[in-house]
Parts: sequence; structure tokens; C-alpha cells
Amino acid sequence: MMNREEDELILEIKQLVERVFSLQNKLSSDLQIQRQTGGNTNRLYKVTLSDHTNILVRINGLETERLIDRKKELHHMIELGKRGVGSRVYAVFQNGFIYEYVEGKCLQNAQDATLYCKEIAHKLAEWHKLKIQDHYTNSQISPSLFTCLRKWVELVKNMEWKDEKVMRKFEKEIDFQRICNDVEEIANSASFGMKKGHDSSQQQLADPTNLDQVIDPFTIGFCHNDLVILNIIAREDAIDTKVQFIDCEYCGYNYRGFDIGNHFNEYCGFQMDESLFPSQQIQETFVYEYLKSFVDTAHSHEITQHHVKQFLKSIPLFCKLSHLFWGLWAIVQSNVSNLEFDFLSYAKGRLEWYKRMD
Repeated sequence: MMNREEDELILEIKQLVERVFSLQNKLSSDLQIQRQTGGNTNRLYKVTLSDHTNILVRINGLETERLIDRKKELHHMIELGKRGVGSRVYAVFQNGFIYEYVEGKCLQNAQDATLYCKEIAHKLAEWHKLKIQDHYTNSQISPSLFTCLRKWVELVKNMEWKDEKVMRKFEKEIDFQRICNDVEEIANSASFGMKKGHDSSQQQLADPTNLDQVIDPFTIGFCHNDLVILNIIAREDAIDTKVQFIDCEYCGYNYRGFDIGNHFNEYCGFQMDESLFPSQQIQETFVYEYLKSFVDTAHSHEITQHHVKQFLKSIPLFCKLSHLFWGLWAIVQSNVSNLEFDFLSYAKGRLEWYKRMD
């Protein structure tokens, strides 16, 4: 579907929705289909049915299964939908999904993220306390960060470049050997391998009743892992929630600090405008609200500024690793994606920022 002309694609989406929702001709003729903008991986279409119900049809980006475990993603989407923290999945087809459209305002920039800072922190704490076992593999819960980084390093090592010009730019402008060395060095460092006796392959889930674990960003939770501003919907009319997270392709168990450091980086947008990085005050407000929501209040734990500052000490490390993570991701995308986005320049920008944080 990804390589067809847009009008043919729209027709195929229309036929797909008709089959899934068993629409009669007179109803299907009223379908309104509109391509959504903002994503840099997949194609997304909003479909409005004749009764004004909105749904989304997502067509996976070309060869993105190299980066994303689509079986695991589907499992997570279904489980998140059951728990009311994600969109319900209506149907699955060969290279995409049909799922629930979340009504509300899509946040656009750092100003929006600051405005909803507390609500985002509360929602992230709710996510991090989720317990979603990967039943289809019975895999043991462990942080995904270095598993992904190592996988993506191997992808780049073994890539057959489709565009010689892009390959030459990659070889000239990106020190890939340093990336390979850094991934292994950091993964085996004291921070991740031996900190407090942790085993980096079998980290412990953060226990909301244990204050030491609550304020330790190296403990793990169920993370979004891609909390860009555009992946946050403000739901002004909702009774029980203010924001909802969307686009859960990369979600899974990970270091809680990574999710927060990554979100702080995303204040800067795809343009990587460092002046938009959240101030110390915003960071402290976010972490205070996050910890206050995460901790089990029944055990009379009170979050203090000391706890906030303790948690924040390690966030720069996770911000740095976020740049490495998305820099590698963008290198792979530069060779496989057919979307109109300069992935290699984006990779260069993220990796340069990563190096500046040494």
C-alpha cells in the first residue's frame, strides 16, 4: 500500500473500512478521508463515518518492522485499550491497523507541553505503574533501551545502502564506530550494570510502596519511549483525564528516567532548538508531580524537594541516551523510509547533541 498513488490508496482505505464496519453503499459513500500530518514514520488517515464517528487508519512505514516488533506493538495496543489508557484496536491488516481516534487537541510545541506539564507527569506515572506481560513470548520483564540500541547498531552495520549519495554522507559525517563503542561501554558501565547491585538485563519494576525505588530513575516501568509533544492529546471535556498519549509503537518496559529525559528533549522539536529545553523550574515541577502521582500514598510517603533533586541527578544521562537512541533510529530510517524527511541530517543533529553532553 505504501508505494501506490494517493488516490488509489484512499480508495483502498475506503474499501477496507467498508469491510471492517460492514457499511452499506449509501453509508460508505459519505466517508470522509483525510491524511494526517506530523508523523515521521507511518502514513495516518482520519476517516469520518456517516454518523460522525472518527477512526484512524495507519499504514506502517516502509520496512519499519526492522525497527519495531509489530507483534509486540499490537499486543501492547490491545492491552492499553483494555485499560482505557490507549486507543481501542478495531482491525489489523497486513501492514497496519484501524483504531480509535482520540478526540481532543494535539499538543504542538514546548509552550503547550509546559501548559500541561502537571497533567503529562500524572499520566506518565500512571503508565509507569502498568503491568503488561508479553504473554505471546512469555519474555521476562527487562528494560528495552540497550536491546534496541544493540539491535539498531547491527542493522546499520549490515545495511545495503539504496542511495550512494546518502551512504557517502553517512560515512563522511557520522562517526559510527564511536557509536558502536559507546553503546557497549555505557551498557556495561556502573550506572547500568552494577548500580545498587542491579543486573541490567533483569532490572526490577519500581514498587510504588518503596520510596527508595520510587525516587530511583534506574528502576523500570511500562514506558511510552516516544513521548514527543505531538504524541500528547489534551482532552478538555474528559471527566477522568486531561491528557492521553498516542502512537505507542515503541512502548514497553524501560528505565523510567529514560521516558522522562526523552520527553524533556522533545520540547526542542524536530528542529532540535535547544533554547526550548525545559528550564530547571519546569523539570522540578514535572518530576515533583510525577513522583507524587507514582508513590503509594497509603504508605504515608511524602515527596520532598530533596527527592526531586535526587531523581533529577540522573536525568541528563537519560537525555544523552535519548539522543543516541533516536540518532541510530534516524540512520536506519535514512535508508529505508520513503517519506519526505531528511533523516540523515536529523541523525547527525541528534548525535552531535549527544557528543556535546560528554
